[in-house]
Amino acid sequence: MWAALGCVVAVFQKGWGASLLGVTTTGPIMSLMPIFLVGIVFGLAMDYEVFLVSRIREAYVQPDPDRA
Repeated sequence: MWAALGCVVAVFQKGWGASLLGVTTTGPIMSLMPIFLVGIVFGLAMDYEVFLVSRIREAYVQPDPDRA
């Protein structure tokens, strides 16, 4: 999560690599950005975990018939 915030600061506040993303002006990021970033990153992680665990359960409930 901190790496994602560091990337946002590097691009939008420091201007490093801004031309690659088409950012024309740089400036301070808003103070709520870490809160939004935590919500987005945490939400994506939870979605991934749900999909992963549901796939594990499917494999447990229906074992592969070739493995006997």
